[in-house]
Amino acid sequence: MRVSGWESYRAPKLKTINFLLWYGANINYISESNRGYTPLISAAIWNNPDVVELLLRSNADPSIGIGGNSKSSTAFDVACKSNAILALDVFSKRGIRATQEHKSTWTKGEEVSKLCGPL
Repeated sequence: MRVSGWESYRAPKLKTINFLLWYGANINYISESNRGYTPLISAAIWNNPDVVELLLRSNADPSIGIGGNSKSSTAFDVACKSNAILALDVFSKRGIRATQEHKSTWTKGEEVSKLCGPL
């Protein structure tokens, strides 16, 4: 069953995510109308640690890049770029790390350096 609806929210909410997962939504859905973001990328950009955690527990693939391209920025990369400290903390606790090729685009704040690694 394909349930479209990942694009229907801007700031992801847990109730919405749980509803979509319950009804079989593709957790790794690549949005055509939202810049090619997956739900995990959107949650990382919005710095929503509860949704990032829920999606990862539900087997969202953190290696999928924007637009489904493995060479594009991943959810971790975009969290580093947007200084999403709370989301980065969830990724770090789960051992999810950055791809070296995207480090030059990150925000260079001290807190981001701690969570994302040296730039």
